[in-house]
Amino acid sequence: MRMFCFVAVLVACLPVVANATIIREHVGATNPATEGWYLANGVPGYADGDAWRIATAGYGRYRPSAPGPNAAWFDSDWSLTARVQHIAGPMAEQRLTVFDGQHGKGGAFTWDADTAYWYYKDTGDTPLPGTNPKEMHSYTFSYEQATGIGEIWYDDTLIDTLAPAEINDVSIGTFLVYWGDNNSQAFSDMRWAGVTFRDEQFVPIPEPSTIALLLIGFVALVMWRWRR
Repeated sequence: MRMFCFVAVLVACLPVVANATIIREHVGATNPATEGWYLANGVPGYADGDAWRIATAGYGRYRPSAPGPNAAWFDSDWSLTARVQHIAGPMAEQRLTVFDGQHGKGGAFTWDADTAYWYYKDTGDTPLPGTNPKEMHSYTFSYEQATGIGEIWYDDTLIDTLAPAEINDVSIGTFLVYWGDNNSQAFSDMRWAGVTFRDEQFVPIPEPSTIALLLIGFVALVMWRWRR
């Protein structure tokens, strides 16, 4: 019994890390149609160097092919990331959008000529500080279901943490992931070098030092019991 308690305490103290499973992904200049995406409507993009370019005065957005987003996609913590470069367009025409109908939360990144934005629930489109959409950068929105907290990442930097009330409300049962031009009002031009939706599962992983302590404790308990 003592040995069991000792092991349980050590396991409870192990560091927790993300064990991510990629559910759907677009990489580089690969045609999204070959990666599990389909052109929902509008003009298809084309390969441009190391990215898939969408340049259109009309719609041109991609959604996951069947089986598309559903409750299983959002059954734990998740994240949506895009690596993009804004080339031209006076308005925020192109978007990276997610609706989590499991928890009733969602939102979108958008880009215009000078600024990258994240859509909040109450304050509308909110500029992301310190970003430069004219260069290739990554943008991530992650969601933790236990706390309802969202995080906005720019490259490898956390630039904002969202309380549950700050995240857009969406209808329960509505599941959506898409990227590209979602508006036909003006010309837009962007290069999409990557889009990734991940199911994030956080699990304890023992560090080498923790494993060593566990072994020492185990040996000590065995010796104690033997001497008795």
